Amino acid sequence: MSRAGEALSFALTLAFFATIFWLYWKSKRPKQESQPVSDDPDQPYTIFAREFDLELQGLELDRRLVGASPDYQNGWLKLSKDRWRDEIHLADQLVEEHRESFRSMLGSAATFGDRAVTILIDQSGSMQGEPIRWAAVASRLAAEVVLERGAEVEILGFSTAGWRGGFAYQKWQDAGRPKRPGRLCSVLHIVYKSRGEQIFDRANWEAMLNPNALRENVDGEALEWAATRLRQSPAEVKQLIVLSDGAPVDDATYFHNGGGYLVRHLRSVISDIESDGAIDLSAIGIRHAVDEYYGRSTSIDDLTQLPELLAKWLSMPAQEAVK
Repeated sequence: MSRAGEALSFALTLAFFATIFWLYWKSKRPKQESQPVSDDPDQPYTIFAREFDLELQGLELDRRLVGASPDYQNGWLKLSKDRWRDEIHLADQLVEEHRESFRSMLGSAATFGDRAVTILIDQSGSMQGEPIRWAAVASRLAAEVVLERGAEVEILGFSTAGWRGGFAYQKWQDAGRPKRPGRLCSVLHIVYKSRGEQIFDRANWEAMLNPNALRENVDGEALEWAATRLRQSPAEVKQLIVLSDGAPVDDATYFHNGGGYLVRHLRSVISDIESDGAIDLSAIGIRHAVDEYYGRSTSIDDLTQLPELLAKWLSMPAQEAVK
């Protein structure tokens, strides 16, 4: 065969394999409708698939994330151990810098002996960097100091088990893509410190800074979960503080149920908790106002002040803290 013929044969072979690779890659990408569905305020809140949801301890997170969704096989999970270690180092330094001011702001807090405190942390992708770092610092200080004062403390986080709906989205596709499927992702609920633990385990705290945990956020279900756990405490005073940087967001769910779907559910859950009265619910907005959702809330732009602000909220009833 001439050199020209060999070159042509090589080019055709290369084009063939390139086409095969492109078709394979395209088949792995989640398919979406060309336009999102319109919002229906009367659509009830439902869940398409629960079997892929995860509730786990923080120290399990790194190991379980790889198989929790198609993210790893699709190249969407980028494990960065160096970045994680850097975040832990920075957060450690900040804890030491703010410990005394946190204690001072908290005051004597004589009533803590009959109080249960839950801090629920939004771990959506937009919390990356400073927001999750300061949330980890503030929650660690709260766990350390408030435990010393005799209170029960629980630290929880919430995200999703995968991007773009994960395995729940794949199941929906395999089922023929039924209209308005309800929540179309797999939620991830993380227990960093349970109410019965007397210390905040180091490995669990470090897991909060894992950059791969920050994905999407279904706030309403996370708030229900946290409140259910808190109601089990025998403490007379039950305080639930949410650290969040905005509205619930899950693209797959919104695209196929309407833009107000998750927000309506969050507002419904908040209304139920506030009406019941057994839990003192409040929220701190991380560089984002959350007063459109929570009856008692404040927001903060300078995150260096977050530990002291949280201490202020813990040292008095939330009704006074927001003034």
